[in-house]
Amino acid sequence: MYLFVFDLDDTLFESNTFIDEKTAVLLNKLLKEGNYIAINSGRPLFGIKRFLSDIDLNDHFFYIAYNGSAVFDYKEKSFYTLSLKSEDLLYFLNKFKDDDKIFVYARTSDNNIICKNVSNIYTKHEFNYNEAGKIVDIYGCFSDYTITKIVIAAPEEVLNKISFSNLEKKKFLIQRTRKIYYEIMNKNADKVKGVDFLKDYLNVNKENIYTFGDALNDLEMIKSYNGVCPIDGNPLVKANSKFIMLSAKENGVYNFISEHFKE
Repeated sequence: MYLFVFDLDDTLFESNTFIDEKTAVLLNKLLKEGNYIAINSGRPLFGIKRFLSDIDLNDHFFYIAYNGSAVFDYKEKSFYTLSLKSEDLLYFLNKFKDDDKIFVYARTSDNNIICKNVSNIYTKHEFNYNEAGKIVDIYGCFSDYTITKIVIAAPEEVLNKISFSNLEKKKFLIQRTRKIYYEIMNKNADKVKGVDFLKDYLNVNKENIYTFGDALNDLEMIKSYNGVCPIDGNPLVKANSKFIMLSAKENGVYNFISEHFKE
């Protein structure tokens, strides 16, 4: 019995695409054989679900959302959620208030977006691509919402100049998940925490856990388990991986599992 943990974008599939047919067939076969599968993503739950229409979900399937801040079973029952405070969002809004090229918004546990400028391109993309419920204006009442992550979005050249203090790094988990995004979460959150939870909850031996990821927010789960990185993944992630697979464009997950777990 194995636990396979997959990042989505540029690992299980190319960004802005979906799981291809033969990979979906393979994942369904793994589930039918009694193995466990978890999708481990920085996306919210609903942003993950939209890619799984061809997967036959059962009680061996799990979601790890918001970079390890929340874990759900296939029926969307929550095991835990690590959250931030409303004043944390206000803090980062104030930190970047004088730069009109930097946008700050938050995702909530009930699938909403909280932001100051509801018409900016980043929150519009987030709303449509990750199927958010609604956009909540920062000037309204948002203190009752449970914030799972704060996103700092800007063009790459602007984000390259952003820095965080040692105090901020100590208080929060701060990860640059894409060229145009920093994601800020509860300091106890990390993708590997979700994998650790499932390892203990499912009682799966560590040597039978394979983690697939390409970006820096995948690093700790790659280092801690049988890490598999696409050949075009982040260099540091590749350096800490036990295995290197083909890129998502070349159906890396399908080819790796088909070859590594030959019957």
